[in-house]
Amino acid sequence: MCPRFVILAVLSDVRLPMPATWQARGVDLEGVAWLDGPDGRAALEVASAYDEDAHARAAAGDAAAVDPLRAATALRRALPDLTAAQAATVLTQVRLRRRAR
Repeated sequence: MCPRFVILAVLSDVRLPMPATWQARGVDLEGVAWLDGPDGRAALEVASAYDEDAHARAAAGDAAAVDPLRAATALRRALPDLTAAQAATVLTQVRLRRRAR
């Protein structure tokens, strides 16, 4: 076995304490539950479609197409019943999904 893998195996058993700032932030469980529901999925679909279109326009030369304010405005116009928190949650999720590609 290569020594590099032995070191990784040993380090994987080490548990480091998490900083207090990380613990204080937490996860918005209400937002996650909403995203997993039918309204959240529909909002994700709308925002994802807008994001794909905006990035396609940006690739074609429209540098202003990928603008967070434009995305938020388009999402709130398409789904006027969304709260600001829900819109932010959806747009954040879309941005994270794009970065993960």
